[in-house]
Amino acid sequence: MHRRDWLKHAAAGAAGLPAVAAAKLPGLKITDVKTVLTAPAGIRLVVVKVLTSEPGLYGLGCATFTQRARVVETAVDKYLRPFLLGKDPSQIEDIWQSVFVSSYWRNGPVLGNAQSGVDMAL
Repeated sequence: MHRRDWLKHAAAGAAGLPAVAAAKLPGLKITDVKTVLTAPAGIRLVVVKVLTSEPGLYGLGCATFTQRARVVETAVDKYLRPFLLGKDPSQIEDIWQSVFVSSYWRNGPVLGNAQSGVDMAL
């Protein structure tokens, strides 16, 4: 069983929680991916925002790697954003696997944090 399938079943079985993960909007596409750099209380944070073709529907994820915030921003903006544009955001597992295996360089903490932020936002 894939982790997203497990989450769908877990959400459906939880008392009072709707099975949001199982909902699928027709023709939903990723229209933009943005990074937000911030530093509340002096702690450098990287936030990923995934926007969709559905007005007002977006996701936020944390891609923080405090020692290399600008490098994570570059990985999201220059590598992941072009890769993700036009994809169906409900295909979370497919997107995760595609990003993981399509890296020219070996995966490490920078790409791992960037990928994690996108995964959370989806």
